[in-house]
Amino acid sequence: MNRLKATNSVPFANRDVAPTLGTPQYATNGNPSTPTPATIWPAYAWNMAQDEIMNVILAAGLTPDDTNWAQLLQAIMSLPGKNVQVKTSSGSFTVPASVFVLDVELWGGAGGSGGTSGSATNNCGTTGGGAGYTRGLLAVTPGQVITYVVGTGGAAGLSGGTAPTAGSASTFLTLTAGGGAAGSNGTSSGPAGSAGTGGTASGGTENYSGQPGGTFIFNGGSGGVAAAGGGGTFKFPGVLPGSGEGAGHASSWPGVAGAAAVTSTGVNYNGGQGSSGQIIIRW
Repeated sequence: MNRLKATNSVPFANRDVAPTLGTPQYATNGNPSTPTPATIWPAYAWNMAQDEIMNVILAAGLTPDDTNWAQLLQAIMSLPGKNVQVKTSSGSFTVPASVFVLDVELWGGAGGSGGTSGSATNNCGTTGGGAGYTRGLLAVTPGQVITYVVGTGGAAGLSGGTAPTAGSASTFLTLTAGGGAAGSNGTSSGPAGSAGTGGTASGGTENYSGQPGGTFIFNGGSGGVAAAGGGGTFKFPGVLPGSGEGAGHASSWPGVAGAAAVTSTGVNYNGGQGSSGQIIIRW
């Protein structure tokens, strides 16, 4: 389909527009016995119907074609949502036949959370930041091979001083969901360092930063409660902290940081691993 090509047709700027007054109704062939006159179909109504169809064709990434009378059907068939694939590791995706638009959702990898180190009592690591999140509609062509990356979660901080690491970004064409920053280990002097910041995101119609990590909490200077890990935006909450002394733990949700380790007796523990990212592809 393509727009009208005819004698006395006009460009967009000179088109007729809908009247501001009147009640929206329906056309009639008329009835001479009533008498009810037949409806005179105004140009603006043709223009409106034409562009309603054209907008679907163009949104599907198709080029209007005067000789193809099935482009509206092709555009509708290419709308995303009927099929879903969830990717938890990096790889490639081949666009199926007759698909011109993909709906893609990304989470990056979360930052790792801190362990405890040193002999001080009441010390605790801080947690990593949650990953960024993005979602968008992407124009593609059938048979196109797309290489994508699923971000990995940051390593946990280890007892004895090995620091946690940041998560890495997930990417798919123009979409990027950044990884969360690392937390920090507890220190021999007791206080922990800074918590990890959340990852950023770009390229989509929805772009959200991950939630920042948390710092430690102590209960009356004796029993400790580990900090909660940063969440992967509003989609997944941060992991709940542990209760009392012990190692940190990871989250089962994509893009969410684990809890940090905490000690009230000077024992060293490992922190929680950051969760890896995820990509969801719909068409």
